[in-house]
Amino acid sequence: TEVCYPMPDSVRWTIPSQARLLESNHFSRTITQLEPGTYQVKLVGYYSVCTDSVTKTVTFLVPEQQPVTDNARVAAIPKGIKSIEVFPNPTTGAFSVVVTLYTKEVLYGFLHEVSGNEVQRVQGKAKEEHQFSFDISKYPQGVYLLRLATNSDQQTVRILLQ
Repeated sequence: TEVCYPMPDSVRWTIPSQARLLESNHFSRTITQLEPGTYQVKLVGYYSVCTDSVTKTVTFLVPEQQPVTDNARVAAIPKGIKSIEVFPNPTTGAFSVVVTLYTKEVLYGFLHEVSGNEVQRVQGKAKEEHQFSFDISKYPQGVYLLRLATNSDQQTVRILLQ
């Protein structure tokens, strides 16, 4: 997602040729990848006669496979993230996250500085409630983004380090 100020006149995205574009607007792209792996995504912003670019590494993980019996019916059960609790937030460094899911799923957590640099990564097992602890006291004060993702959902939470 493009988040710079002032807003650029235009942007150009470079995404992996194997990626499938799920959703797109002028400043944001949602993609999926057919094969697991690590890929590069580049964004170039144009403002008047100036340009700036950023390249990020994106990792696509293998989804957990669920066996289906011959006579199974697909129920209309909600999937994904039900609730997220972060405490304390704002934090002086150490904080905890409790994520409740609708169904048992593996949960991935990616903590990034607002500039996009990854600070920490966590992964839980297939269960309905996940709890993770983080300590970012060695990093500079500011806003951090915690992206929580399952195979069916993802949400981002802002963390303020004082």
